Amino acid sequence: MIEKVIKKFLFLMQLVALTGCSGTIHETGSIHDSKFSGDSKRIVILNAMSTDAGSNQGTLIAHALHENLKTCHIDTFNFSTNKMSLDMGSEITKFVSENHADKVLILSNRNVVLFQGPYLSSQVIKARILDVETNKSVWVSEFNYNASKWHFGDVWQKNDVKSADAIADKIKAGLVSDNIIKGC
Repeated sequence: MIEKVIKKFLFLMQLVALTGCSGTIHETGSIHDSKFSGDSKRIVILNAMSTDAGSNQGTLIAHALHENLKTCHIDTFNFSTNKMSLDMGSEITKFVSENHADKVLILSNRNVVLFQGPYLSSQVIKARILDVETNKSVWVSEFNYNASKWHFGDVWQKNDVKSADAIADKIKAGLVSDNIIKGC
């Protein structure tokens, strides 16, 4: 009898672990240059997200976008500003030039809410596309992220790949629907 209860408990814990680890993501809207029609082939994903909570969320989202945009036949290159530098602007410019990027996708966040110390409970994630040739923004969108109640304490865990994948999916969908990228 006790063995049956233990087996059921372990099964339920595995089910929760596999199904309930993602938060909710809502796009609050986007704006884009209506004259711009995308034919992006090479994009630098610039991770400028805060590392509050010791989270590597920006890295996870950038990696998920890298994988996601492969389906659109777009080469991507990830660069993080979360390091010490005396001239970050020059480093970014050099990286964009060396990779022959035509666009830069800048990821940033604000309104970060921490839960009991170092855990991320909610935030606004901003994605912006900069056209390298004209040096102008051609698309901006924001996404509200709120951790799920099933999320083991209502927080973004340090390696929350599921939430990063969901955010990357939303960013890609916005880029496609606003005609910033094609071929997906």
